[in-house]
Amino acid sequence: MLPRHSDIARVRRESENIPHRTVFLRGQCFEKHDEHTWNRGSGKNVVMVYRQEIDTPSYLCDTNDRLHIWAAVRLCQEVTEYHGNSTGIGFKTLLAQNRAWVISRALYNFYRRPDAFEKIMLSTWARGNDGLFAFRDYKVTGKEGEVLLTGTSYWPLIDI
Repeated sequence: MLPRHSDIARVRRESENIPHRTVFLRGQCFEKHDEHTWNRGSGKNVVMVYRQEIDTPSYLCDTNDRLHIWAAVRLCQEVTEYHGNSTGIGFKTLLAQNRAWVISRALYNFYRRPDAFEKIMLSTWARGNDGLFAFRDYKVTGKEGEVLLTGTSYWPLIDI
């Protein structure tokens, strides 16, 4: 399944906001409570957005001191792994069960590439699933919340 035009439009439309919807994580249903918090059936709030602030590494930049496109994609994949580990569905946990997440398709919209040493905030959240695929969205922001990148990716869970 390739990214649909509606997915592309949604990523652009929601670059400033986390999608409002119900999501499923490890068999539990969560509904949006506010911008960063989701309610579980028991009423306990669960943070579903994973954020990590970093200084843009200079070794991932081109000769113009701008973050390489491939490096931005790798940083998104890395923050996905950290989020997976924090929820108990990361690489090592799944490897012990002879399973793995693999990235199947991805779509990224670059608005501006950050400069070397610029502070950026990497954000990711699960958007739900459709049969075999789990969907994950990304947002990278710079100074004062300027949106630098938005993206979506498709991850099937496979047996290995």
